[in-house]
Amino acid sequence: MLMGLVVCVAVPAMQRLVVTSREQVKDVCLSLVKATEAGDVKGIGRHVAGDFRVHEIDRSRFLEKVAATLTRFTVEQARLGGIEIVVSEGEAVAEFRVSCRIIGPEDVEGNVPSAWRLRFRLTGDQWQMTSVEPLPTPLFPYDRLEQLFR
Repeated sequence: MLMGLVVCVAVPAMQRLVVTSREQVKDVCLSLVKATEAGDVKGIGRHVAGDFRVHEIDRSRFLEKVAATLTRFTVEQARLGGIEIVVSEGEAVAEFRVSCRIIGPEDVEGNVPSAWRLRFRLTGDQWQMTSVEPLPTPLFPYDRLEQLFR
């Protein structure tokens, strides 16, 4: 009976100590969404790999474009949903939806649902984003990052 009590106490404690790769990637995705909402480009940059690339956009250009966009627009009430993560041999792909309120210049304001695919690589003990792609939806018809940075 004493052994059963020890196991009952030990299992939840062990679950807190063991964080799966999927949970780590999900935490990075949540951090990226929160940093975007806060306008924290440095916070976003902490999760972007040095060799990040999407077509002609490298890491520095990506962060420049993010900074310019977050200077013009404010993101509020960001909610991540429907996240699916596949992890394989030090790499991961996360697909999810984000719903947020966008406030921009000249009274531009609205709720924007979007969908995203992020690719990650495990570097040391951290998951770093190596690419990001918008996924087209009926209300968010973009399928290339360049379309969002115009």
